[in-house]
Amino acid sequence: MHRNEERREQKRQQVVSPAYLCWEGDHGLVEVKATAVNFNASGMAVRVNSFLRAGQIVWCAVPSYGIYARARVAHTRGLFFRNAGLEFLASGWISE
Repeated sequence: MHRNEERREQKRQQVVSPAYLCWEGDHGLVEVKATAVNFNASGMAVRVNSFLRAGQIVWCAVPSYGIYARARVAHTRGLFFRNAGLEFLASGWISE
């Protein structure tokens, strides 16, 4: 497989939309604002100004698209502004 080839079975929809992530931290609930940059039924990518680690479980919401789901952080990249790939833990997401 070439490095630039798409590994996903489904294309992701490109977006720029406010997103919200939360998880249980060492000192209680952590809530952060993020920006959703793409999504499909199996996951999404976000830009976030907080540290996330691969394997971490988060609750994510993108209200403008009706996305409310638990997800696993698949990967993170970046130093100051991090890009994270999230894999939804259920098939699809809960829509309003």
